[in-house]
Amino acid sequence: AKSFAKARRGELERGRPPSALSSPVAKTMAMLRREERPQDGVLGAAYNKHKPRRRKGDARGSHRVYLGVFCVLAFLTWYARSGPKGLRIVPMPRIPAGSLTKKEFFKRYGDKTVIIEGGLRHHPAFGLGLERLRDLCQGIQVETFVYDPKSREWGGHVDEKVMPFEDYIDKYVLNETNSEKRYFPGGDQGIPLLCPTLELLAPIPNYLSFGLADEPAETFGKWHERLNETGDGELDTYRPLMATEPAIYVGPGDTKTEIHMDSFPGTFWMAVYFGKKMFRTISYEDSIKHMPYYKDGDSVRWEKSVYNKKTGRKEKKHLEIWNPDLETFPELKKVTVWEGTVSAGDWIYLPPATLHGVYNPEPFWALTSMDIYPLSLIHISEPTRPLYISYAVFCLK
Repeated sequence: AKSFAKARRGELERGRPPSALSSPVAKTMAMLRREERPQDGVLGAAYNKHKPRRRKGDARGSHRVYLGVFCVLAFLTWYARSGPKGLRIVPMPRIPAGSLTKKEFFKRYGDKTVIIEGGLRHHPAFGLGLERLRDLCQGIQVETFVYDPKSREWGGHVDEKVMPFEDYIDKYVLNETNSEKRYFPGGDQGIPLLCPTLELLAPIPNYLSFGLADEPAETFGKWHERLNETGDGELDTYRPLMATEPAIYVGPGDTKTEIHMDSFPGTFWMAVYFGKKMFRTISYEDSIKHMPYYKDGDSVRWEKSVYNKKTGRKEKKHLEIWNPDLETFPELKKVTVWEGTVSAGDWIYLPPATLHGVYNPEPFWALTSMDIYPLSLIHISEPTRPLYISYAVFCLK
């Protein structure tokens, strides 16, 4: 190598460019650059005489193994310290309709989110398209909203517009060219008020009761006063309380309701008759441990103040499950997020106080209600025992 270098320096000192170096030197340098080894001639003899000998026990190959093991261990250590980099998403359990009795269902899935496949296929409303739904329920007024990630309102819904149901279906749901993703999330308008005929076509799913309606306090107060005056009252006097359940949900594709918690003691169910809905849920056991701010009844949508380096100001960011900001809300990495798609003919069950967010990938319509969780009946009835009529009996009637 020294000889080659000396010869090369000599050629360069005589003013010859590297490309014009003498043929033996140029060829030898080219061979060395290509890591070729001369096998014959003077160069071959010199190389073979002085080439490095592999000693017994040379562990160059094993060095690579040791290095690989070290890298793997280093990565695992780093990962364990830094934690997961995204949501820990797990598929929801799914069961075929009719595979369990009511007691078996609540014993096995009473505290879990579960999708019941095919549970609505025998209902007359199954497969009822948006056009037929429009004709069946025309003439009613509905409250529609759009989603705003900066909104503190329930589910992120803002910009309320009231319009005839048939206009909403034609303009915002069936019209694919309309970029305004306007959503009708039921709210306080159930099918007994909006579309009574639908009650006969879409009965309450199996395993469930009618529902635990959450009427405004003043409405319940007036009714309770009426009951005290008239004793048990007539059956019709109970009708307004149940007029908001089940609620009807309708919307175009690419709409959503962000993560929230419904009434604490009641279970949630949603029956999808047309289209699809995707759910992401977090159990109460997880949320109360890592996200306890939802125990505050005023937290319709949780938010945090963060410093924006670009603007130099603090800004509020809201908790999202479909577009999560894990830097602002690192607690999301500590919980299990259950995810599942509810297709037409299926219904979903959520235990009490389950956090949930919903994304609608395509046009849909569905029914939902807050149900009386069997195991919570005793907790509702016992505190109201001294009343003239207990709250539990009041709801069950």
